[in-house]
Amino acid sequence: MVLAFFFAIPFLLKLPFFENSRIKILLNNVADYTNNIVFFSFIFSVALILLKKRKHQIIFILTCILIAILSRGAVSNNILIGSFLATIIHVYIFTFLFMVYGSLKSKSLPGLIASLFVLAVPVIIFSAHVLPANYIIYEWAKSIFISNNFHFLNINIAKTFGLSDGKAFYFYESYFLKIQIFVAFAYTYHYLNWFSKTSIIGWHKLITKSNSIIIAIMWILSVVLYTIDYRTGFILLVFLSTLHVFLEFPLNVLSIKGIVTEIKKQL
Repeated sequence: MVLAFFFAIPFLLKLPFFENSRIKILLNNVADYTNNIVFFSFIFSVALILLKKRKHQIIFILTCILIAILSRGAVSNNILIGSFLATIIHVYIFTFLFMVYGSLKSKSLPGLIASLFVLAVPVIIFSAHVLPANYIIYEWAKSIFISNNFHFLNINIAKTFGLSDGKAFYFYESYFLKIQIFVAFAYTYHYLNWFSKTSIIGWHKLITKSNSIIIAIMWILSVVLYTIDYRTGFILLVFLSTLHVFLEFPLNVLSIKGIVTEIKKQL
């Protein structure tokens, strides 16, 4: 929770309330360490799940922190950790791995087939013939997309796969449209996949009547915030979004460990 809060600070400082405030000046440098915060949260989860002895956990974490410090500022580090880990890796790759783990554990052939379909989706999308002329993107949507820096993910994906030089973004470029279609699929499927997790991790059992009311109120307030001003809503809720990502890291590591364990059983 603390790490998620620190990660959210640079976003919160963009609110008009903090304009020209001393707090903004004091905390502005936190933005330079957001990648390290994400990385530390992930490697902490790795140590927690894979290493049993406290001594080994500490050594592993300190080693990874040293690597993070030495690689700070590297382009590959900024893209992989800063742009991909909490976004497309979280919603697509980790969701895929969770599906594979669940399928192997329950020995579900339909589950494995579904996992393969998820893996095939980007291939299908990028093989499809997309005509930019068939798409109409409203100016308000463009403004929200750019002002919240959502386009940087698309740019970095395009750069990683050699589709662009990573310096420009065009809404009506064919490969950018395909990337956005894939990103939209990945996020939507990730959200829907949570409903299938009820039978595996049983998160629904923790939802009491009072919790349901709190969740409903928070959801309504979130929708109202986004409706009034999308940017403000996004900034205020980035803490919860980040907290969700960080809290899922142990589950992600557990999925990888589970896949290896299940494969070993078959050998």
